[in-house]
Parts: sequence; C-alpha cells; structure tokens
Amino acid sequence: MENRLRVAVVGGKRSQRESLTRRMEAGNDCQVVVSVPAGRRAVALVREAQPDLVLVWLGSPVVEALDVVQRIVEVCPKAGVWLTGDMSTGAYTPLARRWGAQGYLDWEDLATLPPSLRLS
Repeated sequence: MENRLRVAVVGGKRSQRESLTRRMEAGNDCQVVVSVPAGRRAVALVREAQPDLVLVWLGSPVVEALDVVQRIVEVCPKAGVWLTGDMSTGAYTPLARRWGAQGYLDWEDLATLPPSLRLS
C-alpha cells in the first residue's frame, strides 16, 4: 500500500516494542519500519529509514529517552516524534513538548491512531 504511515518504534522492552508494533499495524494502515531499543543505534536506524512517525517509549532511564528524542528530532525533522508509554497522558504531554516531541500518546490508545497522525 502506497499511503501507509511509516513508523519507527524506539525504546522500551522487547515485549513492549512488539506489542506496540502489533497495535500500530492492526487497523491503522501503518508499517513499522524500525523497532529498536533506545540508544545511538536507534538514532542511526531512524535516520536511515526516515519514517513519518517515531514513537519513543518513555521509561527507565528517562534521560535516555530525552537524548533519543532530541537526536531524532534533529536527524528526522519531517517526522512526527511522539513519546509513548503506559503512564498518564496529561502529565507527560508538557514534558514531551519541552523535549522537542509533539506530545505524549498512551500506548493503549494507539489501537486506533488519532486522526492528526494519519497521512492524508
């Protein structure tokens, strides 16, 4: 499909990345092109793939997520970069924006991709 949203999933445990990948690809018209733990390798793979959407798992250690978000925003300026995780959305949206991400999405809500993230 030509209009599939190309997604990178970064950070979190392997099981979290796999679950998030299943959620994104089931009914969201998405293709996960990168699924990788956070770190320098993640930034390099995201840069190479140039996805439309990057979901960075907000977990422990938080400093690593901050670094990854800031680097990905630099190397993929056209991608929508969002933090995701299993914490309260309201509390983390301002933090995500301070880091340079567009916001925070609760991973359980990603079973249906918000219209603002869809390709037109």
